[in-house]
Amino acid sequence: MRLACPTCRAFLDELDDALRCLPCRRRFPIVDGVPDLLVREEIPVEQASVIADWESGADEYLAWLGTLPVARTRPIDRPLLAAARGDVLEVGCGDGRLLGRVGGPTVRSKLGVDPSRPLVSAARSRGLRVALARAEQLPLADRSVDTVISGYYALRYADLDRALGEIGRVLRPGGRFAFTLLGRNAVWLAGRIERLDSAQATSPNDVASAVALRGRLARWRLRVDGLLGTPYVPRLTAGLGRLTGGRLPYLRGAIAVWLGFDVIVVGHRE
Repeated sequence: MRLACPTCRAFLDELDDALRCLPCRRRFPIVDGVPDLLVREEIPVEQASVIADWESGADEYLAWLGTLPVARTRPIDRPLLAAARGDVLEVGCGDGRLLGRVGGPTVRSKLGVDPSRPLVSAARSRGLRVALARAEQLPLADRSVDTVISGYYALRYADLDRALGEIGRVLRPGGRFAFTLLGRNAVWLAGRIERLDSAQATSPNDVASAVALRGRLARWRLRVDGLLGTPYVPRLTAGLGRLTGGRLPYLRGAIAVWLGFDVIVVGHRE
């Protein structure tokens, strides 16, 4: 996968310490091996604040990831890893935990993007190819990717419609996508159990309707092939998950959105 200008989408030429776009004359620095492809003047103020929060809290987040049990992430990761083939892009790769597991004879290349420098630096330290970039402005040419994955709610704080539009743009016809969101009902219930305010527990991107989700994706020629949900509620299913090795039965279809905490969306571009 050759990197492209996130503004005009022309392929970038590599200099000693930067990438250069000849058509729009932009220059993108490469810092410690990581191309910085954020077009900062085009980032909305609200999202810039979210990115700043992720950067300032990166050490705490990475420490927390280290305590996360495999049984918690395995059911979410499994469908995403199964979808990966050809040229694979992970949107919101974080520290590379998931991207590092993408591989096998069907995978030709892989790239991770994330807007947080400390997180992509952590992914880079794993030997992964990564770039600093947003889900809403992917640094790739049209129809250049076979698979897009996005794990562990990386799209939860994105401008979801713009991110979906970008996924539809970079995917080749017939290319596959697999990403996770949260189910609004289960998140609300978990928030009540944890005694959180509903505004703190839920996000505008949390899924409330399978029909609405399918319609939202269809705008970008993205067709849903399967919806999977995990019946995870803090403190209620953790023990069962340990007993079953993280293989709690998936909820499927509309019920996955209605009752699932983790909502895994798998499909293809028309």
